[in-house]
Amino acid sequence: MTPEEKLLWEFLSIKPLGYKFRRQHPFGIYILDFYCHRNRLSLEIDGKSHDLKSQKEYNLERTKFIEEFGIVEMRFQK
Repeated sequence: MTPEEKLLWEFLSIKPLGYKFRRQHPFGIYILDFYCHRNRLSLEIDGKSHDLKSQKEYNLERTKFIEEFGIVEMRFQK
């Protein structure tokens, strides 16, 4: 995990919001950085590699797939 992911996981793992999050949760052919099943929420922390055009296209495809299942994806750029 990146330092930013570690920091977020330290926060989420104690359930400060009252909800359980899973780290590196498999979903279809993808891995969700952090996922809350109860709220159908995916949190993604993007590094510099996500600035590449090919990665942006991949992310768009991935987001469309995830959203087809009613999951909301929130992306954060570090």
